[in-house]
Amino acid sequence: MAIRDDEELAERIRMLRFHGSKAKKTFEYVGVNSRLDELQAAVLRIFLRQIDGWNALRREAAARYAELGLGELVELPEDARGHVYHLFVTRSGERDRIAEALGAAGIGHASHYVVPLHLQPALAYLGYREGDLPETERAARENLCLPLWAGISAEQQERVVDTVRAAVRAPVA
Repeated sequence: MAIRDDEELAERIRMLRFHGSKAKKTFEYVGVNSRLDELQAAVLRIFLRQIDGWNALRREAAARYAELGLGELVELPEDARGHVYHLFVTRSGERDRIAEALGAAGIGHASHYVVPLHLQPALAYLGYREGDLPETERAARENLCLPLWAGISAEQQERVVDTVRAAVRAPVA
């Protein structure tokens, strides 16, 4: 807990506890993610008994996306031994069209680090400029996280893939 009478300082403290960011997209400071309290730790001890099963279900769901042909539409995350797909991050040059279609269908999705780290205000002192890391910048423009959790149904995943397929194949307006 922090007690303050300076609103500017209070805002900075709030940002520092959230990776140095106000809104998840732009990082003004190098911060931390430190939000686990005693109650959360107690619950986590109970949930840890389930983690292996949940991870197996997540891996099955990732494999199902490939079986459904999603890899023909977007670049899938590389499967590696032990990967548990905390996020299911795909890539596509048509990310914005796909995201718009998913949103219109009421399907959750997200893009992370849309402003690459080397272009964040918190790291400006490093001196990087746009164009210095073109592959990183391309990844920032293309990444799209699709729904995946332990227990996602085949029907839910089929709906995601059908929506992505329609967006990719739709004529450009």
